Amino acid sequence: MKAFIRKNNNNVLVIDLKGEVDFASAEPFYETCMNKLSRKNIIFNFKNLSFVGSDGLKSFMSTMKDLKQKSSLQFCCVGSEFRRVFAESEINDIAICEDEQSATANFENTNS
Repeated sequence: MKAFIRKNNNNVLVIDLKGEVDFASAEPFYETCMNKLSRKNIIFNFKNLSFVGSDGLKSFMSTMKDLKQKSSLQFCCVGSEFRRVFAESEINDIAICEDEQSATANFENTNS
């Protein structure tokens, strides 16, 4: 899995995830999230992320749980496999939006 960080027009960080959730990328992903993304409004875009089973998924979910305690998170473009996993997890209260624009609007509404 690779993560590409960008800032959208509304000063929200968007993390475009690409590839497959795997064990090899878990530790670098965790370190990047904890060191660079704390105290931010963040949208994780799952559009180009593949679900291939449980390898690395536990670490990924742990990263989201820890980051949620330090930042405001939303997910967008989430496929059905990930939706099922999120529904059964400890992070089931993170908003899942259809697209990046909807997630950005949620941040604007919350900050108003």
